[in-house]
Amino acid sequence: MAQLEQFAPTYVCAPPAETASRGFWFHEDPLDYTVPATLAQVILVIVTFRLLYFLLKPLGQTKLTCHLLAGIILGPSLVGRNQFMRDKLLNLKDASLWATMGLLGATLSMFITAVKFDIRMARRTKLSFKIGVPGLLITIAVTLGLGYPLASFIPGIKKGIFPLFFFSILSFTFVPDVAPALDELNLMNSELGQIAMSSALHFELIQWLFSTVQEIATKEKASYGALTFISAVALAAFIVLVIRPLMVSIVEKTPQGQQEVKEHYVVAILVGALFLSFISDTIGCTFVLGPVLLGFVIPNGPPLGATLVAKTELLVSELLLPVFYLRIGFYANILTISDWKSFCTLQAILGASYVVKIVTVTTAALCCKISLRNSFLLGIMMNIKGIIDLTLFSRWLHSKLLNDAVYTQLLLAMLVGNIISTAFVYFTYRSHLRLGPSPEVPRIRNIRSVQPNSPFNILCCVHNDESIRNLTSLLEASNPTEASPICAYIVQAVELLGRTIPVLVPYKKKEGNRFSRINSLAHHMMQAFSNYSEKVDLS
Repeated sequence: MAQLEQFAPTYVCAPPAETASRGFWFHEDPLDYTVPATLAQVILVIVTFRLLYFLLKPLGQTKLTCHLLAGIILGPSLVGRNQFMRDKLLNLKDASLWATMGLLGATLSMFITAVKFDIRMARRTKLSFKIGVPGLLITIAVTLGLGYPLASFIPGIKKGIFPLFFFSILSFTFVPDVAPALDELNLMNSELGQIAMSSALHFELIQWLFSTVQEIATKEKASYGALTFISAVALAAFIVLVIRPLMVSIVEKTPQGQQEVKEHYVVAILVGALFLSFISDTIGCTFVLGPVLLGFVIPNGPPLGATLVAKTELLVSELLLPVFYLRIGFYANILTISDWKSFCTLQAILGASYVVKIVTVTTAALCCKISLRNSFLLGIMMNIKGIIDLTLFSRWLHSKLLNDAVYTQLLLAMLVGNIISTAFVYFTYRSHLRLGPSPEVPRIRNIRSVQPNSPFNILCCVHNDESIRNLTSLLEASNPTEASPICAYIVQAVELLGRTIPVLVPYKKKEGNRFSRINSLAHHMMQAFSNYSEKVDLS
């Protein structure tokens, strides 16, 4: 009997954890409970970020920089060193909750960025390929040539094959990193901004493939890596061949003139993005691979892309992302940096990568007859880092591929690089200047410079029906004649939500084009100008 009692299970009765306090008047500390403590943490993070953004936005700093600064300030490097803040507000007892909220925000943020981006942009400029090739290949060659031999002098980096991928990926320029920064700086619509985006887009597939190979190569067994690769290819094929036609069919089923799709479509797509993230992580790839691929195959702009962006962007950017950046900054501790020789070695490699990319992109742009000023700015734009880099750093840290000191050094290098890059671009780029070298004799055209008996070109911008009569009256008052006719270019300015770049759509398009919805709305306005041109008297 005694032997049976020896193997009998032991039950320990523990009271269930309380999530909410009864109140301050019951002499309970609300910060000892999960719900009020989490609310206080979210408030602290958002207020800190908003204060930093208010102070640094006039200096050309983006939200990502302010988010990252807020995370580092509230982390163990500064505020987190205070015992009260560490025990009450910034403790790690709810680390799993913070990690889940943060990763959810990062996943949806990269999904929204991919939805807003027009992947056809890669075909719009021939310069992007000529600039992007050397910018990627030469930077990888130099960074890898310096970093791989010196990896043995940086003890915080796991040895083996990982340094090969580590220093190569640090040379990449990801589209979801550059797009939000240029959008905040109001440079997405500029010529230089579009070249920067299309240059990065040309090699987005290569970069994601390289990241996937890195995930596969660092597996414990080769068979795991092979299965992961096959699963990733199958996932990408499923998204392109199956999900893409479904997204197009949703757009086609939306009635003409309707700018939003039905709510159940939005819910299904958002759940699908999370499901693809789950699948990506399950097969061994990075969890953002599926949502990003899904975002790229969704038609951007109204009705589908615009609806997705309008219903999710505010919640993600203003609530979930600050939690993600707090988690990123919370694992950065400046006090862990003690080996200054290793610190200088890694920073020298990262600095050389930045300089090489600037020089390479600048030289390639100069060969494409872009002015020196704009070429140099383009090189700086291609060095902007973002959320994908932070996600990779965090994944490497939690996979024990990096230690805390190297992780902190990467964050500091990224923070300083972004502060310098965005501020320099913000204060020096002038969108009104020519992209190429200015001619020796400036051509300034105005009404007085028009030669007699020559066509007079007018650009007419139409916003609504009310402006049609005003423009036709202006054209009639200009007194067009056969000897001196007027050539009017009519442009209807429509806000296309859910896009990161503008698009110029000709009025006459083939039937079934996805812009036919816009054409149908503009038909009666264009018809009014057509009728006026037929009835105008040029005698």
